[in-house]
Amino acid sequence: MKRYITADPHYGHANIMKHCGRTLFMTKSDLIEYNRVIKLSEAEQKKFKLSKESLNRMNQGMIKRHNERVKPGDIVYMVGDFCFKNTAGGKKGEGILVTAKEWKQKLNGKFIFIRGNHDRNNTCK
Repeated sequence: MKRYITADPHYGHANIMKHCGRTLFMTKSDLIEYNRVIKLSEAEQKKFKLSKESLNRMNQGMIKRHNERVKPGDIVYMVGDFCFKNTAGGKKGEGILVTAKEWKQKLNGKFIFIRGNHDRNNTCK
């Protein structure tokens, strides 16, 4: 059994890709637009919304990388901001309706959660 410490994956949070520059998972068209708007004003940057395809690529890519490293019996200390829970009718581009439990079921390891500011409403325990 190994122990891992990780933080801030923000599963399901589309805008985290532009806030943190997670360009690895962006579609080609999203990456082109991101590189264009990043040079503009903050107001213009806020208008840019990533595609669901980019969001799905981020989620699936991070799950794949996690599971390549972490085995089912390993311990994972998740130090905040595990996932983003959007509410029905929430702002476009902000996230998708998936609970923390649903994300956790896709990931190897036994989790110990330390809640972050984005974990207040996402059922993370």
